[in-house]
Amino acid sequence: MFSMDSLEYFVSVVQCGSFTAAAEQLSCSTSTVSRHIHQLESDLLSPVFTRHTRKVVLTDQGRLAYEKALRICEQVKELKNDIALKSHDVTGLVRVNGPNWIMENYLVPILPKLHEKWPCLQLALSYEEGAIDPYISTHDVYLCEAEPMDSSLVVRSIASPEFWACASPKYLSKKPVLETPDDLKKHSLLSISRFGQVAYWVFNYAASNEVVSIDTSKSWLTFTNYTMGRTACLNDGGITLMPRSMVERDVLEGKLCRVLSQYKIDTIKEKKKIHLVYTNQSYKYPKVKAVIDNMIDCCF
Repeated sequence: MFSMDSLEYFVSVVQCGSFTAAAEQLSCSTSTVSRHIHQLESDLLSPVFTRHTRKVVLTDQGRLAYEKALRICEQVKELKNDIALKSHDVTGLVRVNGPNWIMENYLVPILPKLHEKWPCLQLALSYEEGAIDPYISTHDVYLCEAEPMDSSLVVRSIASPEFWACASPKYLSKKPVLETPDDLKKHSLLSISRFGQVAYWVFNYAASNEVVSIDTSKSWLTFTNYTMGRTACLNDGGITLMPRSMVERDVLEGKLCRVLSQYKIDTIKEKKKIHLVYTNQSYKYPKVKAVIDNMIDCCF
């Protein structure tokens, strides 16, 4: 019977290119690696490597064995992960990164349920605008608005946030009546700025298929964080677009008024979604899989 340990050591030698490198990766001695390879060759009744002084080269039988062994090892790892999830044995630290407004309004509210389900799981949240390379980043998962171009990443489009146009009652009481998007030209605007560019406001009127785009580059105040825009709006600074989740309570309490509610509003010309991004490798870890699956099931 083949030993799973021997298969794993074999795969590591092939991927690392030498017995020494594999021993370093596996935190063991070179003699231990050699013993497992000899055991595998004994089980297969065939050599898997042609030994050279500086490197190992697969034999024909070794290439066939590697293809099979790689699939077996991956299946065993998936099995272990699935059992860990089923047995509630999910522990460790998961690092999640994303824009501040997404983290605060979409992710943070569902974390207590996640903690209740996986009490030994730890999460570290951080805020950073812009693209992050998951292959070199310390983060396991990140959330973004712009879809990454790297086709090797796993990208899940998980939400299309709803935006509300809002202003304070005091501000509106002193300004012209606001009935259509064109009336915004007579008002003070507070606009989000992304990567140095001020966003368009796009108004879609479903009843007539009317679409109106408003250039907000002349806004008297721009901000890179929705929290700043909300504060300015609450203090009578003008009209702004906010994620519904950030201002719905303010509207219910009368601190802000929702305007142009007959329109579906976005902040870019294309339909926006929040993207959940991670690597195939990271998803194999039970702790990361638990966080990702919970975010999709509970939050989005």
